Amino acid sequence: MKLVVVDDGGEPVAEIEDLEHYDLSTVRGRAMLIDEITLALGQGDRRQVLQFIRSSKPGHGDSGSD
Repeated sequence: MKLVVVDDGGEPVAEIEDLEHYDLSTVRGRAMLIDEITLALGQGDRRQVLQFIRSSKPGHGDSGSD
């Protein structure tokens, strides 16, 4: 089983795989899963920022001329 983090448009930006391997009966297991979710959200944010920067550069995307 896996958890997929999606952006506002429904596009996947990060995945957490093998959820069944986290021992949710312990504080440590739950903390490890929360850590993975936090990292995945950070990856999604980073990808969105990089995509925005690339599309904002002159000569790239809709904002510039080729």
